[in-house]
Amino acid sequence: MKSHKRKIEEGRCQGYGKDYTPFILVREYKGRGTASVIWDPFEERLIHCLSQTEVAVYETIRWQDNVEHIREQYLLDTDRMNAIAEELGMKKAPWWTTDFLVDYDDGSKTAFSVKYDRSAFDPNKRTYRGKESRLHNLVMRQRAEQIYWESQKVRFKLVTNEDINQVLVWNVKSVMSYYESFKVISKEQKLKYLIAHKYVYIPMDKQILDFHEIVERAGFDIDELYKRVLVARDLHEEIIERREHNGRIKK
Repeated sequence: MKSHKRKIEEGRCQGYGKDYTPFILVREYKGRGTASVIWDPFEERLIHCLSQTEVAVYETIRWQDNVEHIREQYLLDTDRMNAIAEELGMKKAPWWTTDFLVDYDDGSKTAFSVKYDRSAFDPNKRTYRGKESRLHNLVMRQRAEQIYWESQKVRFKLVTNEDINQVLVWNVKSVMSYYESFKVISKEQKLKYLIAHKYVYIPMDKQILDFHEIVERAGFDIDELYKRVLVARDLHEEIIERREHNGRIKK
């Protein structure tokens, strides 16, 4: 496993989109049995989630229209975090990370800390009996992370399974599997593509969707709309490509 210094030298947690590499990769994570990598067509890279709760949080965030970038396993400034830790009476650490740092289209940011459930903070939890220091360290870790981000005018949110709409997550996973047209073959997949690109609106957070049934009772021609969307998107990309080409010529 690479040292944290080597990771920093590699430039991890620098840049955005396909230029971004998280500080911790799934293959480097000890508990990778519950970890997953997910292809994000917006970021054009794999997202490294270290738990299934992180997967659910990622899917929920990704579905929001106002999200510009998602950066997971984001490295915090070590000196600043250790100064905060010292103020709180905590031990210093060689590195600190936040689970997700999300950039929005209005220029704001939110940092997300993900935990399985809120019982992790229950002092009566059996796993803490005789090991009260573990709970204290967890609470202080969250507090230090909160202080770090709020000092930078960044919103900080603690998220657990109780905060996640699992119906939304299931539906989003289903449609986002066909966000890219080269994966699309059937009419049902075309519908998912149209929903993923939000050319067709269906409430995603109320119930698990039966896409076969939706196709059967659709009040519009799915094949025709899908065809028109692909033509329009190809034309849009061609126009952008021409503009960029003309700009290069002028220079």
